[in-house]
Amino acid sequence: MLRLNRDTLRRLGVAVSARDDLTCELRSSNNRFIKKGGLLKQARQRLALWRFSRRVRLVSEPVLLVSDENLLGTRSAYLFAPLKYERFEAIAKSIDQACRSPDLECRYVVYTRDLERWRKSSYNQSAKTAKHLLDFQTWCDKNDNLKGPDQIVEKLRAALGERLVVVAMEDELGSGVPLGSAVLSACGLSSNEVSDLKTPQPSNVSMPPNALELIRILGEYGLEREATKKVTQALRQNGHLLGVKSREHND
Repeated sequence: MLRLNRDTLRRLGVAVSARDDLTCELRSSNNRFIKKGGLLKQARQRLALWRFSRRVRLVSEPVLLVSDENLLGTRSAYLFAPLKYERFEAIAKSIDQACRSPDLECRYVVYTRDLERWRKSSYNQSAKTAKHLLDFQTWCDKNDNLKGPDQIVEKLRAALGERLVVVAMEDELGSGVPLGSAVLSACGLSSNEVSDLKTPQPSNVSMPPNALELIRILGEYGLEREATKKVTQALRQNGHLLGVKSREHND
């Protein structure tokens, strides 16, 4: 949605940094710090953060909207696995301190979703990138921290206070407004300006269950990870060959 409406938003005074525009290096360094910690990983994270904050300050528009669901180093595949949650608070504080200044206000919006759908999405993400060869129930048994997303939000709240807005995806969709309206509202757009934006075609295609099972079986036969990624892409685009329609959504 953001890339599709980039020019319109710029005319409204909002510059857009969709995933990877500004955040690729910082997201990767945050992920390495979340997983392993250590002084070296922290130093690299601070360097990436310094570069990110420098680029933020070069933006000429009054408002900069940065969108990246994995910016803090989270990965969808690991949301329900044991994590070093205190590191999320440290990363959030470091981003806020690096970017905020007397002439630069920072606001934060986090989306949550229905827990069961979230677990299935997390499983799909890990399965289709060949991170495991487990069926869904076995994966759930190994990734059983159902409070994981809430614990991340708690750490973000501790770091950011009332400047953090938490929005349930289903609530926003159920209210009849476009998904992402809370973010755009935080940028100062009116409800009319949001409703006038172009709505993109669904682009995030969920893997049909039959396709995921086929990928899992191929992994058991020793198919290498890079080959698995190619098979995954082919199945995402041709799920109908398995007799199951792919489910499309805009996560």
